[in-house]
Formats: sequence, C-alpha cells, structure tokens
Amino acid sequence: MNARLVTRARRRPACGAVRAMTLAALVSLCAAAPVGAQAPVQPSATTDAAPLAQDPGTLRFGRIAAPDAGGPAWRPLLDGLATRGAPALEEATFASADAVLEAIRFDRVDVAVLPAAVASDAVARAGAAVFAATTPLSRAEDTRSLLVTGKDGPATLADALRCDKSLRIAMGTGDNPLMTTVPGYFLFARNQVAPRTCFRSAEGNRASRNLDDLAADKVDLALATDGTLRSFVAANPVDGTALRVLWQGPALPPDVLVWRTDLDPARRNALFHAVFTFGRAGQPEQVSDARTVLTAIGTGQFALATDTILLPLQQIELFRRQRQVADDDTLSDGERQRRTTELAERLLQLQALEPEEATGTSH
Repeated sequence: MNARLVTRARRRPACGAVRAMTLAALVSLCAAAPVGAQAPVQPSATTDAAPLAQDPGTLRFGRIAAPDAGGPAWRPLLDGLATRGAPALEEATFASADAVLEAIRFDRVDVAVLPAAVASDAVARAGAAVFAATTPLSRAEDTRSLLVTGKDGPATLADALRCDKSLRIAMGTGDNPLMTTVPGYFLFARNQVAPRTCFRSAEGNRASRNLDDLAADKVDLALATDGTLRSFVAANPVDGTALRVLWQGPALPPDVLVWRTDLDPARRNALFHAVFTFGRAGQPEQVSDARTVLTAIGTGQFALATDTILLPLQQIELFRRQRQVADDDTLSDGERQRRTTELAERLLQLQALEPEEATGTSH
C-alpha cells in the first residue's frame, strides 16, 4: 500500500470567475447584463433532428425524455426564469442521449439539463460546459460513500488500511455505486488495497445492515452512505454516537445544466442570473412559489458548478476501462501494457485537477 494515503474528495467548485462571490454580489453583477425579460414561448414538439424554430432572443432548452412519457414538467421553471430576466426558453425533448448531444453539437440546442454521464460526453464532444447542478431535496438522500468504524476501531484511515488481515470489514453489494464502484476506486484501488486479501473478512451487504453489524461489534469497519448514517444515528442515538467516519468519498455528480461555450455572453449572463436567483431572491411569496416549481422537477435550488463536478464519474469510467484491459485475454502483453499505461496517465491527469479537501471526520 502507498505510504501516502489518498484521502482527498472533490468539493463542488464555484462557477468560473465568480468563484469567491456572495450571491448578492453575483446578482449585482449579472443584473447589469443588457438583456431584459421576454415573454415565455410555448414548448415545441419532441424532435431528434430538425432545427427548432426560434426568434433571435430565444434560447433553446433540451432535455432527454421519451415521447409522450410522463415525468417532471420543466415548462413552469422555464417560464419562471423568463420572468427573472432570462431570455425566453423554447423547450425540446429528445429520445436519447445521442440525439441531445448531436443537437448541442450542431447548434440546435443552447442549454440543456443532462444526467452527469451524458454531460461528460457533452463537455468532451459537443462544445458544452457545466454551469449549474441540481441539489437533493432531502438530507436523507445518499450523496457520498463512507468508511465507518466504532469506538474501539482503528484510530486513522492508515490504521484501517494497513492490510494485515486483523480487521473485519463490511463491504457493499448491489447496484448502488456509492457502496461498490466509488469505494472500489477512490478508497481501495487508489490506496492499493485488495479487500479480499487485506482483511480478515470482507462480506458484502446493504449500508443499513453494515451499520447494524458495526454497532453490534460483528465487524471493525463498514462501508455506508451519508444518508444511511444520518438515519441510523437518528434511530439509534446511543449506538450512533460511538461511530466515527474515517473516510468520505467524493459526491457522484447529480443532473446538471450545461450551455454551449459559444453562447452570447449577455444572454448567458442573463440566464445565469435568473437560474441562481430562482428560489432565493424576491418577495417571500415569489421565493415560495419558485421553490414549489423546483420541487416539482425533483431539485432544490440550483448550485454553482463547473466541469470539475464531473471528475469523479470520469475517473470511475477510466478505472473501469483499465480493469477491462487488464482482463482482456485477446490483447498481447505489449498492447495491454500500452493501454494500461495510457489509462493510468489519464487518471493521474484527472487526479491533479481535484480540489484539495481533507476527509475523515467523526460523528
């Protein structure tokens, strides 16, 4: 195992040049943009190819949704943004990720809400940039992986990962990446730890079961999630106070808002101002109504974000490809080595972009 343990996790960065600004300063700056409010337009029909009809002041807003499918209605948000000074937003839905990516790339969509994986492709291949992120509606939602121990467990992460087969760990299972993929790369692979050989036992289970086993002293370490830990502490205050977090992984990115990098600056600033004052600024009734609109599409107030919010997902994807190469018996030794080295170098480049953040806190 590396002597220097990797304990950094990505924090959500601020947005570009406004990194250190308060919301009030941000609003003041963006309010100066020479773009006035315009009347909202009606949503267009679902389209995968044809350019959208558009007046010169309208921005085209894309999202992925199957034709005639149910789901959150974004029209009230788009109309609400227009009343706060954003250009009018014409909505178009696309049946697939490839369709919306093509629309962004060929200037048929200016702004879009995308799942993080699709946004990563949009940034890499379609000339888009992230400027905002959705946020959880409840603190009970899982956002991060945790490595937790009890009052008599290892004092530090280095002690927990010393790889001497003295400790029992409760691993994750199922399709939750916060319990499998995220710790698999960010906790174990980056610290050169193989759980099945480093620990006395390493059995997989759900996060809630792992915490129960930890409190019952059946294991020394447990993988869990932040939402599950909060629920456990609330339901078991006595046992919960004895638990300590040794490691916290990076948050997997939520759905994000992207815009074309060549979007007119004045229109971009007006949209930026509207997005980040929606549900924050205005009369109490206006703020309440705006938050109701946001809740209906499954998000809290939008958070400032940049392309770096996608880093954890990008690293996990490169790590997955690295493992595929290692297991590919059809490759020659030389080709396997070349591809492995190339992927390792790209991973190091992404790691260098991570903001510094200390991890390992106690509850």
